[in-house]
Amino acid sequence: FKSELRMTTNTKVLFVSRPSSVIKPDEVFKIDREPLPELKDGQILVRNTYLSLDPAMRGWMNDQKSYVAPLKIGEVMRGATIGEVTASKNPKFNVGDRVSLTGGWQQYTLSDGSQVQKIRPVGNYPLTIWLGILETNQLSYISIFKC
Repeated sequence: FKSELRMTTNTKVLFVSRPSSVIKPDEVFKIDREPLPELKDGQILVRNTYLSLDPAMRGWMNDQKSYVAPLKIGEVMRGATIGEVTASKNPKFNVGDRVSLTGGWQQYTLSDGSQVQKIRPVGNYPLTIWLGILETNQLSYISIFKC
């Protein structure tokens, strides 16, 4: 078991009500705190450091068919994140690995690693490039940097 766990709570933003038109943050979102869970075999804990805020998020709040399932009332607001593995019981990830995942609007994300991608710096670009063209289309990375 590898760990550099420093925090004991996770602060997260929950989606609690579907907006009818204009989003009123106090009605649509709720800030919640909970203790960080104990890791089980195969899991990692990621401290999210960057969050992508995308126009598509507004569509996810509607209860209608789309390219992804709508948000469920009470769940963490969905969002792509970049973070650092702070604890690992997954042999594919080490403490300190930088990763990209759909971590949501929260400080920490617990994951089995299946939808997590290791990332690395690309030239002099900031890691946030992984929330842009490299997150949306990984082929861009291959085309730009490998050819």
